[in-house]
Amino acid sequence: MAVLTPEAAKLYMRIDDSYNLEDSVLVDMIKTSISWCEEYTGLSFSVKDLTRATGRKRTELVAPVISITSVLSVNGQVVEYLYSDNVVYTCGETALISYKTGYTPENLPEPIRSAIKMMTATLSENRESFIVGERGLTMVDVPFNVTTLLRPYSRVGGLFL
Repeated sequence: MAVLTPEAAKLYMRIDDSYNLEDSVLVDMIKTSISWCEEYTGLSFSVKDLTRATGRKRTELVAPVISITSVLSVNGQVVEYLYSDNVVYTCGETALISYKTGYTPENLPEPIRSAIKMMTATLSENRESFIVGERGLTMVDVPFNVTTLLRPYSRVGGLFL
């Protein structure tokens, strides 16, 4: 099960499942929506293997961390570390932290899944940065509901909006 399938997006947007002329565009919009929502929250919505280089004593990892695979110096030596709440603490030496992060599809919170659906629908309905209204141009912004649903999960606070 994916974070959001084209079939689930079509159901949410009330598009007939047999209409498939824009399926590749819809897949791109889903990827863009997931990427935007991940950036907004600072979370990983699917399981990924990541590596992070650090030279600091404290390194925050992309949450939710499933497991830490290794913490190695640039010479390949094991570096001692402590781990707590998505943060790795080392002695300050440069290290490469390899870890597994993300939600499994079954554990992704439903508000996040709903926000991705809303963002995908917005991208589909408004393919440009504006829509033409009765009184001229009206700018389209990220739907308020999307940011409202994601805000409790945001580790970065969505401050760039």
